[in-house]
Amino acid sequence: MIAVIGAFDGFHAGHRALLEEAEKLARKNKTGWALVTFSPHPDVYFNRNAKLLFSEYEKSAEAKYLRIPEIIVLPFEQVCHMHPEGFLEMLRKEYSISGIVVGEDFRFGRDALGDSSSIRKICFDKELIYSIIEVVKYSEGPEIGNKISTCILREWFKDGKADVLRNALKFPCPISGIVVHGEKRGTRLGFPTVNILTSIEKMLPAEGVYAVSVLVNNEWRAGALFVGVPPMFRDAGEARVEVHIKDFSGDLYGARVTVFLEEFLRPPLKFNNESELVRDIKLCVEKAVLVFNSNRSLSNGLYHELMNAYNSLDNGDNKTS
Repeated sequence: MIAVIGAFDGFHAGHRALLEEAEKLARKNKTGWALVTFSPHPDVYFNRNAKLLFSEYEKSAEAKYLRIPEIIVLPFEQVCHMHPEGFLEMLRKEYSISGIVVGEDFRFGRDALGDSSSIRKICFDKELIYSIIEVVKYSEGPEIGNKISTCILREWFKDGKADVLRNALKFPCPISGIVVHGEKRGTRLGFPTVNILTSIEKMLPAEGVYAVSVLVNNEWRAGALFVGVPPMFRDAGEARVEVHIKDFSGDLYGARVTVFLEEFLRPPLKFNNESELVRDIKLCVEKAVLVFNSNRSLSNGLYHELMNAYNSLDNGDNKTS
């Protein structure tokens, strides 16, 4: 089996180049292939306060979307102390790995001593297939010519650059979580919201209002998402993630809901009264519907595949080791 190895906080174009190479090598050598990754993510292991672009659930769903056939999750606390040669030998023996695919900047093993040169030498000595993929650079956008990296994607996410991030990932970035009870202020104002409790490792985007696509009850709906503490209700406490789902009514408490960031609409604003707030909410919802309809019309196949991936994961079809 061919193994493509990495931490993978989501799968950007550079990661996808690795996946395509693994699939190609597997087909050429008439074998299977798998993703080898780590839990917790190395960034979280070395810094408990670190936040990730994708939660474990979202990363698993994205793997389904990209049709990764198998995921091998290794305990990072154990493998990070292994010698590079011992790490690859463990993969070969325990998982019948016959080939390795990594990026040229991949580091691994105790004190990060292993690198692409180590991969070449060890694989040559052990007669393993290997492929080292050059870094992929942005061909357009604000980072043109620079290496495609998770760090840049995280910065865009934290800055609220939803449309730029969407173009880089080739799909809208998800925020997934469990629906919990709120103060029902939205209901009183005529725009009920679904309050989403995200996983502890998930970073949140810049505060403000976003146009989102919402996957709920096996269908897509337009939504207006607010992230942060409402300026008019500073007593609300911690930052929240709440979405008004257009033309939806029903009880979702305890269910998992995923929203996909399509476009940043505005930063948090403080209004003179609730009437002004209601007018603004109505305007934001109308804009969100326009964005939703436009993106769906341009990429209907994309949303169909995303729905299948998330539904497959929720139905328990998740092959991991």
